[in-house]
Amino acid sequence: MSKIRLNLELHGKWVDLKPPREEDYPALQKILSDSKTMAGLKYMAHLEKGGWTLEQVRERCEQQKEGQNKGTDLHFIVHLKKMG
Repeated sequence: MSKIRLNLELHGKWVDLKPPREEDYPALQKILSDSKTMAGLKYMAHLEKGGWTLEQVRERCEQQKEGQNKGTDLHFIVHLKKMG
């Protein structure tokens, strides 16, 4: 199985798909810790512990990179482009 580049980005008309970066971690922390966003994945939200810490987000992203490096995972952050 071929490796997927860790810096792979996909660019479209309305969105860009980019790998998670350090500056994305605070937004990811909010998303992963939000009860409405995570309603269908409550086991992942860590709500009983006050949500995700930045360190947990960092560890999750590092694990995702490892999977991508092995060719088993592919992870992107969706960046909406400013329109007009």
